[in-house]
Amino acid sequence: MKALLIVNPTAGRGAALGVWRRLEGLVAGRPGLDAVVPGSAAEARDIAGQAAASGVDRVIAIGGDGTLALVANALARSETALGVIPAGTGNDFGRSLGIPRRPEEALEVALGTDTRAIDIGEVAGGRRFLNVAGTGFDADVAAAAARFPTGLGGMLPYLLGAVATLVHWAPVPMDITVDDQVFSGPHTLVAVANGQFYGGGLHIAPGADNRDGLFDVIMAGELTRPGILGIIPQVQRGVHIRHPAIRVARGRMVQIRAAAGVHLHLDGELHQPEALEFRSLPGALTVAAPPIG
Repeated sequence: MKALLIVNPTAGRGAALGVWRRLEGLVAGRPGLDAVVPGSAAEARDIAGQAAASGVDRVIAIGGDGTLALVANALARSETALGVIPAGTGNDFGRSLGIPRRPEEALEVALGTDTRAIDIGEVAGGRRFLNVAGTGFDADVAAAAARFPTGLGGMLPYLLGAVATLVHWAPVPMDITVDDQVFSGPHTLVAVANGQFYGGGLHIAPGADNRDGLFDVIMAGELTRPGILGIIPQVQRGVHIRHPAIRVARGRMVQIRAAAGVHLHLDGELHQPEALEFRSLPGALTVAAPPIG
């Protein structure tokens, strides 16, 4: 097997470099396995694309969900499989695949023979995502968190972002079309879920399956500020779908019409799309992962 390992040095606020140091000796002794530490996100994407074009069997990413999504964008619809070594703050994609958290065990899975084809999501303009695309409260929190200094570390920027967002929050009128179903009215949050988890383990879409060709679209209607605070522990346990303000729909195509200026995140990272239009790409990415069941 010919494989390339891509290390994101900034993932997990530097944790990925620590993971790489643990694995460097193991990698050095393996024939056909090379490693690179790119200097930028664009370089990482280009390297992954070049590897796929040259026939590399597997590209293994050490980083968080943002790193994995970046590499997956380059590998989608190619013969090259993605290997995952979680080293970010959230690691929701690795969680959904059952990837071990110990780097040495994750490396063995990434280089193993067990692979599966999974769906990925695509937003208008061509950017792809692995876990969840979201607009509404969670995207506004991400936007607010980005305004705080990066040196704060941990989840503190997001906690501060949540407080700042709650102060002025109001539900947004939206028209949401999921295939041929239409849902209209004020919404607190809409999550277009390819996978079950986001935000570092929040179980936003407990019924989502990234192999069924469909999104689970989680729509939170009009919630008060206390209502938002009250539902967060339910989201952590994945029981929020029983809440009367929550609706769930499944479909391959999703279109959201909302007021200008709403934010969108893809796998937790802010993105400015051409439009809030999403489609599922069934089986578009091959990943190395433990056997299901």
